[in-house]
Amino acid sequence: MSAPIRYVVGFLFDGPAKYVALIRKQKPAWQAGKLNGIGGKIEPGETPLQAMEREFAEEAGVADLRWQATAVIQGGSFELHVFHAFDGRILSARTMEDELVEIHPVQVLLGRRDLMPNLMALIALALDDSGITKPVRLMDERPQPGPKATLGETHGEC
Repeated sequence: MSAPIRYVVGFLFDGPAKYVALIRKQKPAWQAGKLNGIGGKIEPGETPLQAMEREFAEEAGVADLRWQATAVIQGGSFELHVFHAFDGRILSARTMEDELVEIHPVQVLLGRRDLMPNLMALIALALDDSGITKPVRLMDERPQPGPKATLGETHGEC
Protein backbone atom coordinates (compact mmCIF):
# COMPACT_ATOMS: atom_id res chain seq x y z
CA MET A 1 0.00 0.00 0.00
CA SER A 2 1.35 3.44 -0.90
CA ALA A 3 1.91 6.21 1.60
CA PRO A 4 -1.14 8.41 2.25
CA ILE A 5 -1.37 11.81 0.62
CA ARG A 6 -0.92 14.39 3.37
CA TYR A 7 -2.94 17.59 3.59
CA VAL A 8 -3.50 20.56 5.89
CA VAL A 9 -6.56 22.67 6.48
CA GLY A 10 -6.88 25.68 8.76
CA PHE A 11 -9.53 27.89 10.26
CA LEU A 12 -8.62 31.52 10.99
CA PHE A 13 -10.97 33.12 13.52
CA ASP A 14 -11.09 36.70 14.73
CA GLY A 15 -10.15 37.18 18.41
CA PRO A 16 -13.59 36.51 19.90
CA ALA A 17 -14.24 33.69 17.36
CA LYS A 18 -17.33 35.32 15.91
CA TYR A 19 -15.99 35.09 12.34
CA VAL A 20 -14.03 32.49 10.39
CA ALA A 21 -12.16 32.65 7.08
CA LEU A 22 -13.23 29.91 4.65
CA ILE A 23 -12.65 29.17 0.98
CA ARG A 24 -15.21 28.45 -1.75
CA LYS A 25 -13.87 25.30 -3.41
CA GLN A 26 -13.73 24.84 -7.18
CA LYS A 27 -11.77 21.60 -7.19
CA PRO A 28 -11.78 18.69 -6.82
CA ALA A 29 -15.18 18.26 -8.44
CA TRP A 30 -16.78 16.64 -5.39
CA GLN A 31 -16.01 19.79 -3.34
CA ALA A 32 -16.98 22.34 -6.01
CA GLY A 33 -19.19 25.14 -4.66
CA LYS A 34 -18.72 24.09 -1.03
CA LEU A 35 -17.15 26.14 1.75
CA ASN A 36 -14.11 24.57 3.38
CA GLY A 37 -11.18 25.51 5.55
CA ILE A 38 -8.13 26.91 3.78
CA GLY A 39 -5.26 24.54 3.01
CA GLY A 40 -3.79 22.04 0.60
CA LYS A 41 -1.15 19.36 0.16
CA ILE A 42 1.91 19.01 2.36
CA GLU A 43 4.97 19.21 0.11
CA PRO A 44 7.91 16.78 0.46
CA GLY A 45 10.19 17.90 3.29
CA GLU A 46 7.54 20.13 4.92
CA THR A 47 6.10 19.65 8.36
CA PRO A 48 2.32 20.01 8.64
CA LEU A 49 2.80 23.38 10.38
CA GLN A 50 5.09 24.66 7.61
CA ALA A 51 2.54 23.55 5.02
CA MET A 52 -0.27 25.30 6.90
CA GLU A 53 1.69 28.54 7.04
CA ARG A 54 2.58 28.33 3.34
CA GLU A 55 -0.89 27.34 2.12
CA PHE A 56 -2.68 30.05 4.10
CA ALA A 57 -0.28 32.75 2.90
CA GLU A 58 -0.62 31.55 -0.71
CA GLU A 59 -4.41 31.27 -0.70
CA ALA A 60 -5.47 34.01 1.73
CA GLY A 61 -2.51 36.41 1.86
CA VAL A 62 -1.99 36.33 5.64
CA ALA A 63 1.29 35.05 7.11
CA ASP A 64 2.92 34.63 10.50
CA LEU A 65 -0.17 33.35 12.27
CA ARG A 66 0.03 31.35 15.50
CA TRP A 67 -1.43 28.09 14.23
CA GLN A 68 -2.52 25.53 16.80
CA ALA A 69 -2.99 21.85 16.00
CA THR A 70 -6.64 20.83 16.26
CA ALA A 71 -6.86 17.30 14.85
CA VAL A 72 -5.28 14.69 12.64
CA ILE A 73 -7.74 12.72 10.54
CA GLN A 74 -6.52 9.52 8.92
CA GLY A 75 -8.21 7.56 6.17
CA GLY A 76 -7.10 4.83 3.80
CA SER A 77 -5.35 7.10 1.32
CA PHE A 78 -5.02 10.41 3.17
CA GLU A 79 -3.87 12.12 6.34
CA LEU A 80 -5.37 15.53 7.14
CA HIS A 81 -3.81 17.88 9.69
CA VAL A 82 -6.33 20.44 10.98
CA PHE A 83 -5.19 23.75 12.49
CA HIS A 84 -6.79 26.88 13.90
CA ALA A 85 -5.63 30.39 14.76
CA PHE A 86 -7.13 33.51 16.31
CA ASP A 87 -6.01 36.84 14.88
CA GLY A 88 -7.52 40.25 14.13
CA ARG A 89 -5.89 40.10 10.71
CA ILE A 90 -8.78 37.92 9.56
CA LEU A 91 -10.05 41.08 7.88
CA SER A 92 -6.88 41.05 5.74
CA ALA A 93 -7.63 37.58 4.38
CA ARG A 94 -8.35 37.88 0.66
CA THR A 95 -8.53 35.77 -2.47
CA MET A 96 -5.02 35.17 -3.80
CA GLU A 97 -5.63 32.32 -6.25
CA ASP A 98 -8.59 30.93 -8.18
CA GLU A 99 -10.77 30.00 -5.18
CA LEU A 100 -12.69 32.73 -3.35
CA VAL A 101 -11.76 33.44 0.28
CA GLU A 102 -14.82 34.44 2.33
CA ILE A 103 -15.32 35.64 5.92
CA HIS A 104 -18.42 34.20 7.60
CA PRO A 105 -20.08 34.62 11.01
CA VAL A 106 -19.59 31.29 12.79
CA GLN A 107 -23.12 31.28 14.27
CA VAL A 108 -24.89 31.39 10.90
CA LEU A 109 -22.96 28.51 9.34
CA LEU A 110 -25.03 25.83 11.06
CA GLY A 111 -27.65 24.43 8.72
CA ARG A 112 -26.14 25.79 5.50
CA ARG A 113 -26.12 23.35 2.60
CA ASP A 114 -22.97 24.72 0.96
CA LEU A 115 -20.53 23.39 3.58
CA MET A 116 -18.24 20.42 3.45
CA PRO A 117 -19.98 17.70 5.50
CA ASN A 118 -17.61 17.75 8.48
CA LEU A 119 -16.90 21.49 8.49
CA MET A 120 -19.05 22.33 11.51
CA ALA A 121 -17.60 19.45 13.54
CA LEU A 122 -14.05 20.64 12.80
CA ILE A 123 -14.91 24.25 13.65
CA ALA A 124 -16.53 23.11 16.92
CA LEU A 125 -13.42 21.08 17.73
CA ALA A 126 -11.18 24.07 16.96
CA LEU A 127 -13.23 26.26 19.29
CA ASP A 128 -13.50 23.64 22.05
CA ASP A 129 -11.90 24.86 25.26
CA SER A 130 -12.94 21.95 27.50
CA GLY A 131 -9.35 20.92 28.08
CA ILE A 132 -9.19 17.94 25.73
CA THR A 133 -5.70 17.21 24.46
CA LYS A 134 -5.19 18.45 20.92
CA PRO A 135 -4.51 17.42 18.29
CA VAL A 136 -7.35 14.93 18.50
CA ARG A 137 -6.72 11.83 16.39
CA LEU A 138 -9.66 10.70 14.26
CA MET A 139 -10.16 7.86 11.78
CA ASP A 140 -12.23 8.31 8.62
CA GLU A 141 -13.33 4.96 7.26
CA ARG A 142 -15.83 6.31 4.74
CA PRO A 143 -15.47 5.07 1.17
CA GLN A 144 -13.68 7.39 -1.22
CA PRO A 145 -16.06 9.84 -2.97
CA GLY A 146 -16.98 9.14 -6.57
CA PRO A 147 -16.41 5.89 -8.46
CA LYS A 148 -13.56 7.31 -10.58
CA ALA A 149 -11.85 9.51 -7.99
CA THR A 150 -8.07 9.45 -8.08
CA LEU A 151 -5.94 9.79 -5.00
CA GLY A 152 -5.47 13.49 -5.66
CA GLU A 153 -9.22 14.00 -5.87
CA THR A 154 -10.32 12.11 -2.81
CA HIS A 155 -10.37 13.51 0.69
CA GLY A 156 -7.89 16.38 0.47
CA GLU A 157 -9.43 18.92 2.76
CA CYS A 158 -12.14 18.71 5.36
